[in-house]
Amino acid sequence: MIMIVVLAAPSAARGDMQQFFPKIVGFEGELDMVMSDERNKNLVRGQGVDTSDTYFAEKIVLSTTGFVYHPRFLLFLAKLGGGLGQEKFETNNPAANSGGGSWRNNPLWEYELRTILLPEHPYNLEIFALRRNPFIPGRTGWGIHPVNHSQGALFNYRERPWSIRLGYTHSTTEGDQSTTDTRNLNAGAGYFLENFSLSGAYSRSDTHNSFVQAGSEFTNENYSLQNQIRLFDRKFFLTSEVSWNFFDTNAGRRSGTSDRFTWTEQMMMYLPWNFETHLTYNHFKGAEKSHEEISDTESRFSSTTDTAGFTISHRLYESLFTAYNFNYSSLKSPTGDLEDTTNSLNATYTKRIPRGRLTAGGFLSKTFSDRNSAPTVINEVHNARIFDEFPLARTDIDESSVRINVRDPGTGAFVDLSRDTHYLFIRVGNTLTIKVIAIPAEALSPDPLFVYEFHVTYQFSSGSSELETSNVGYSLKLVLLNGFINPYYNYSHRSQKVLAGSIPWVPDESTTRTAGVTLERRFYYLLLEHQEVLSIYNPSRRDRVAANFRQDVTGTTNLDMHAYYSKVENLEGVSTPTQITETSSGGDIMIQQRFPPRNLTLNVLGSYSQRKSVFDTVTYSMSTALTWTQDKLELSLGANVSHSETDLNTGKQESLYQRFYLSLRRKLF
Repeated sequence: MIMIVVLAAPSAARGDMQQFFPKIVGFEGELDMVMSDERNKNLVRGQGVDTSDTYFAEKIVLSTTGFVYHPRFLLFLAKLGGGLGQEKFETNNPAANSGGGSWRNNPLWEYELRTILLPEHPYNLEIFALRRNPFIPGRTGWGIHPVNHSQGALFNYRERPWSIRLGYTHSTTEGDQSTTDTRNLNAGAGYFLENFSLSGAYSRSDTHNSFVQAGSEFTNENYSLQNQIRLFDRKFFLTSEVSWNFFDTNAGRRSGTSDRFTWTEQMMMYLPWNFETHLTYNHFKGAEKSHEEISDTESRFSSTTDTAGFTISHRLYESLFTAYNFNYSSLKSPTGDLEDTTNSLNATYTKRIPRGRLTAGGFLSKTFSDRNSAPTVINEVHNARIFDEFPLARTDIDESSVRINVRDPGTGAFVDLSRDTHYLFIRVGNTLTIKVIAIPAEALSPDPLFVYEFHVTYQFSSGSSELETSNVGYSLKLVLLNGFINPYYNYSHRSQKVLAGSIPWVPDESTTRTAGVTLERRFYYLLLEHQEVLSIYNPSRRDRVAANFRQDVTGTTNLDMHAYYSKVENLEGVSTPTQITETSSGGDIMIQQRFPPRNLTLNVLGSYSQRKSVFDTVTYSMSTALTWTQDKLELSLGANVSHSETDLNTGKQESLYQRFYLSLRRKLF
């Protein structure tokens, strides 16, 4: 049809139409090769899991860039890649060694199509479609070769005072055992003036996930509105924000809904005579409902939290800083209520002395807590990696009421965690700490260092009480000989008193004293510190030493070294019925060597650590990376090796991880 129209048009018109034919301005081709070998060994008394995963991939990528009519009218990018991947996985576990010892071939097909209309104008439109074929090495089974499809459009408008952003994305990830389909819609607008700004946003995400023949649906809808007022030559700021979040989950045998409303006000004002004041207010209301199909049970949680704070501070020249703080918090739920009121005062005094500086500070605070029955806390947010720990914000928590879920990093859906399978409880006094030990497969990120977002809902233990908590302390620090010697001393005391009712634990009474000195120069840093904690629950003594050395040995050689030693004596207390001594020592060294004439860069890192406590653990690790660039060739070669041994009562536990890799990229044209 296009050909008929072109031939039927007059020759002059055809000449004008030729200006809209795509013009290619760049054409590139490259060859990518990746080789990796990963080995994992985890043994206890010589028995355990031993796996290896070897992977090769060869891929050719062709790409072209150009424009239509003019570079300011329409830009386009087209990229196509194809190749082959080979994987060999072996394990000593017969059940997981299906096909072990043989090679599997996996075709690789990737593309990226992207165009931008009016790229240099205040308003522009971007349309894209892409396909990715990543590889995730296997640790207990064969590696994963998911196929990611994504297409969408993004519209932007930016011209003062307006800003508008609209976007839509449809993404699909197909794996060996799961398929995830997600549709995202985003819209936002803003109005900005010199003394006033207003912005709002809306987003919706619909996800369908099928994992091992089990399906789930997740919907997330968000509304938000923010504004800021700036007056009196920017000496007065008032910031307001309102947001609504709605979640709907249907995971087959379990379904649930939740909604959260948040309203925040913040005011900051610079007053005469170096006074400054801050006012804050936050209102949060949340509700959750879940239904278990098997047991036909339904659970409901709801809570309302209001917090308010006031701070007034004053600075006298550069020497004295003082501040008074008032904070109020109210938590109300169908299961109970809690109110906290805190008044605090702190001051810092700095004075120059011959060849140095003296800094002295002190603080005083008193908190009154009034608790009725067992209040419920909904969706307390924490961030952690696998094997990390995080303490819950409140104390005196009923362990049986704790419910934790993790946000899927790919879809945003929430996935429930199971106690002893995905996390453990660590109880210290009346504080509860969560230790993450695993993530469900449907929410697991391929990055082992990924930081996950956890949402925790829990209830307090039953009971009513009025509690007073007092904190007082001070600190001294000297900076002598232009920062070469810096001694310091810190003191703090915490005490609790039951004013009414009863609590299921002994009121805390603790004193912490810390003394130390640092030696600092351009190339090195040395720390010596001693700390004593007198407490009913966890009294302890700690000594630690840390040293750093960093220097550019030559213009092309960098050296960085770190060493540490610490000894902690956990004395007898409520949390530690018997005395336990723990020592930790170790260090690492990193060397970077550059060879500019040869375009070579070499990085070498080695580390050692030893921990002696109830069990003794020794860990060694080493990594090296070599990068070489020459004309159109880029070559990277590296290795990571770590070895850990722990002496258990039942025998020796050994863990060994090895990874060797080589990547090569050659521009063909």
